[in-house]
Amino acid sequence: MELTNRGFTLIEVLISITLLSVILVLMFGGLRIGINAWETGEKNLDAQQHQQVVLDLMRRQLASAKAETIDTADDRQLLFNGKPTAVAFISSHAIMPGNIYGDVYVQYWIEDAGDQFILKIYENNTVFESLAGDMRSTSRTGTTYELAAVRDLRFSYLTKDESRSYWSDNWDPEARGDEKLPAAIRCVFQINKHMPPIEMFVATKASTLE
Repeated sequence: MELTNRGFTLIEVLISITLLSVILVLMFGGLRIGINAWETGEKNLDAQQHQQVVLDLMRRQLASAKAETIDTADDRQLLFNGKPTAVAFISSHAIMPGNIYGDVYVQYWIEDAGDQFILKIYENNTVFESLAGDMRSTSRTGTTYELAAVRDLRFSYLTKDESRSYWSDNWDPEARGDEKLPAAIRCVFQINKHMPPIEMFVATKASTLE
């Protein structure tokens, strides 16, 4: 019986190399997709944690808003003032380092930075705050911080009277008279387009909600 030593033909070698190349491409493609998904998940997790920290800070200060007026250089000014994308008030809860002298004057607002919006906070002890100017005044004696880049931020304010309750986009202290604080504040907050907006409700000290 005669044995023949038969090797691989060129076609067989080429087919094997082609199959191996396809397998390697599929393997590395799947690995790349997995790495991208992991990185995206990590970024979304970091964004969610950052979003939660910012919301917790805002919730604490808004819940401690005080219905007070203060003497200013020109006239007595009601300190809670709400707009769709900004809110200003006195709080008994300071979050900035160095504000250890009691109540603080706080402002939250967003600024257009071109390709995104920036959520900012201003905080200053009331004993040092002149309360002159508006929310974007550069003559303040306190400190301004950038909290986060955001896609959207909206405030609305709950009014409760004997007959009905309703939400409004503005809380004008001069038009409200003796009604110094809204019963509650609603904030819709979204960091980026990949994350759904979060709706936060904060009852104030003026709330009679059960």
